[in-house]
Amino acid sequence: MMDSLLSQGLQQPLHSSHWKSEKVFDNADCYFDELLADITRAQRCIELETYIFNHDSLGRCVAQALINAHQRGVQVRVLVDGYGSRDSLTFLLHQLQLNNIQVRVYHPLPWYFRAHHWSLNQYSALEKISFLFARLNQRDHRKLCIIDQSIAWVGSFNISSAHLSTARGGNDWRDYGVRVSSPSVKRLAHNFDNLWFQRKYTPQAGFLKQYISNLSPVTRRLRQNFLISLIDQCQQRLWITNAYFAPSPRILKALKRACRRGVDVQLIVAEKSDVVFFPTLTATYYSDLLLFGVHVYAYHQRILHAKVMLVDDEAIIGSTNFNQRSFLHDLELDLVLNQADSIRQLERCFHQDASHSIAIDKDRLKHYQSSRWFGWLPRLFRYWL
Repeated sequence: MMDSLLSQGLQQPLHSSHWKSEKVFDNADCYFDELLADITRAQRCIELETYIFNHDSLGRCVAQALINAHQRGVQVRVLVDGYGSRDSLTFLLHQLQLNNIQVRVYHPLPWYFRAHHWSLNQYSALEKISFLFARLNQRDHRKLCIIDQSIAWVGSFNISSAHLSTARGGNDWRDYGVRVSSPSVKRLAHNFDNLWFQRKYTPQAGFLKQYISNLSPVTRRLRQNFLISLIDQCQQRLWITNAYFAPSPRILKALKRACRRGVDVQLIVAEKSDVVFFPTLTATYYSDLLLFGVHVYAYHQRILHAKVMLVDDEAIIGSTNFNQRSFLHDLELDLVLNQADSIRQLERCFHQDASHSIAIDKDRLKHYQSSRWFGWLPRLFRYWL
């Protein structure tokens, strides 16, 4: 079954479009302006899922738009992560629940008793606490908004003013997102329902062709195997922009094989990060990557939070990082894009980001000499990172 799904995901028609429309965003202001416009136009249902839903100016604006939609008869469901949104759970549960909007919390922190009532799992109070301690390291890292089961928003943008150009000190984050429309968006709605209702999940139509998800141990293994197979089948270029780069040995070997085949492998990683030690951890991979023939750039203009990969004439964009958290622990969601305009825009974005980066070469490696020593400490704990 797994081999069959992998082959189906890799054997895609060369010129078929995965979605009726695709619109890529690399500007948070435009992304949220249009997302809010879609929420305002919603007529039947809205499903919103996010890791961080902050109680800030943007969060209040989105919350009010959802309340307005519900008041005109739209069914609204909101799913947030219990750790990522921990500081705003009181606001969300009171503000949205007070207006009869359904809110659920994915794995609330065990000691946050007030949120247990809204936890996705349906265990008794004692069982919930035991369950949540056991699942403390597993988070819902997905970013998804579905409008009327026909429009979907996916990417790396959390609902946080930190992404906006008005961020304090002008230190906004660098992210990507995409708006797609298609009857196939119903597949993403079904994927959301599987999580919301805690159904036993098996791969559905469109999995690995249009979207990549990991709601079960089977799909978690399939996703990693698919990514490695995708790298192995890449013929021309593999351009990766990723905020948290600490890959598994299997991924590193796949990158090495691609370089040996003559594939143009380029990588943009974070020089500035919201996770302070991560650039130091990533720097421990520079020597090996350069030895393979990978072109490495350390982005320094803003906090890099993007997760996008260009593979020949297709792109994968979403919430997945190249680290152990994404592959082993967290729930993630990515879309596969192949429309020419999307690919061209992502190419331009890659070149723009590379121009705002430090090109890593053998001479510059000496600047990261300390990282080669201190970075090994977080490597020991990368299973949890």
